[in-house]
Amino acid sequence: MNEAEELIVRFNESSSYDKKNEIAEKMLKITQRTYDNISEKYHEVRGIELNEIDQFSWDNLESYIHTYIHHDPYNSIRMLDVATGTGRDIMYANAIGFKVIGVDNSDGVISILEKLKDERKIPTGSFAKCDMRDLPFDDGSFDVVRHNSSLLHMPIIAEGYGADRAISEANRVLVRGGLLQVAVKKGDGLEYVDTGEGLGGRIFQFYNHKMMNEILTRNGFTIVYTSDLVDKRPSGDIEFISVIAQKD
Repeated sequence: MNEAEELIVRFNESSSYDKKNEIAEKMLKITQRTYDNISEKYHEVRGIELNEIDQFSWDNLESYIHTYIHHDPYNSIRMLDVATGTGRDIMYANAIGFKVIGVDNSDGVISILEKLKDERKIPTGSFAKCDMRDLPFDDGSFDVVRHNSSLLHMPIIAEGYGADRAISEANRVLVRGGLLQVAVKKGDGLEYVDTGEGLGGRIFQFYNHKMMNEILTRNGFTIVYTSDLVDKRPSGDIEFISVIAQKD
């Protein structure tokens, strides 16, 4: 049993929220170091082209933006992409006309984004390093926040901790009536999983619909869309829960 697996066992055995939070911080540090080490490989595996499920998610989000957010001109919409990864979604958001900022806490990921900026593939000022639970933006700075495959590394503890704190921050930086998109892996509990993509083992938090609904509603959101999606990967199918919610 490695350090990550031992921490998962301790997390599950603890009954104290504060103790769970302490253990979760150690797990998040492991995840951060992991992405620092695999960022180049992750960039290679994910590439710069959207796969089928990602394109569907973007198209679906755009349709809800058209319905719920009325900006003139359309390209004035401000978007925050949380745990943005290695540039693919920043490039896509720019291509369809959004004013986007991507954030990530991995030095390895930020290094790749810096290279893309230097190559003029993404704009200066389109990314920043930060923790998703402590965003360096003013209240009401964005019309849309994407949490696409970001919360799946954030342990669920209780209101005010972990995943709840990240969703609370998303609410804070959104305008009233703004939209939040979330995609998480479907299942239950914390697991240490090797997805078979050459990225090694990582700590994953799995979600069910009830859990996702509770986190969103208690942090000031009303769900306007939810669905199960299947990402067909060479290493095996992965089930996701996809949600779009509106800030109350």
